[in-house]
Amino acid sequence: MVLAGLAWFALARPLTVAPRLGVAPVFELIDQQGRTVTHRAFEGRPVLYSFFPASAEDATAVTMARQLQALQRRLSQDADRRERLRLVTVSVRPEHDDPARLAAFARRLDADPSIWQFLTGPGLAVKLMVGTGFGVYYDARAQAPAGVVYDPRYVLVDGQGLIRGIYSGPRLDAERLLRDLDLVLQEARAEGAARLAYEAAHLFLCYPR
Repeated sequence: MVLAGLAWFALARPLTVAPRLGVAPVFELIDQQGRTVTHRAFEGRPVLYSFFPASAEDATAVTMARQLQALQRRLSQDADRRERLRLVTVSVRPEHDDPARLAAFARRLDADPSIWQFLTGPGLAVKLMVGTGFGVYYDARAQAPAGVVYDPRYVLVDGQGLIRGIYSGPRLDAERLLRDLDLVLQEARAEGAARLAYEAAHLFLCYPR
């Protein structure tokens, strides 16, 4: 019976889950208000991390900022998602983007601090979080428009600190992100037998296409 049930689950795939892609890094950085922020501040709530400099001269940074502005507008119109998803942008030019510069950048973007937060910090701390922890490439170069070259990427992390989605390129596929977010939220609410079903879905790689 057990084997038959497992076989049926593997073929029927009654549940779809967002994949577990790894563990998000621990960190201790500084926000645009100069306050210390650690990974623990986001426990229990999904976070969409993005990585770019606070620059109006860099076309990639401008594109990513606009994508997040549009996402913020969508979140502000959806009470459930607004309460559960945070947007966190980490500067990949930390030696230049101090809290005051990030605060000014956030104001220009009309970022709602209850939804969208900006982080910077010592260069080594940022490198350990962004480069080593999330595997996002960046390199300070004077000849680059914003003084840095980087791999544009967004990363969705669930409330347990697991990476659940990676979205490459400056343009964010908002529909894919929100689909993955809904899958993460549904899984987080599961209890008892439903929780076991979700674990089986991960076992059989029941991922969205």
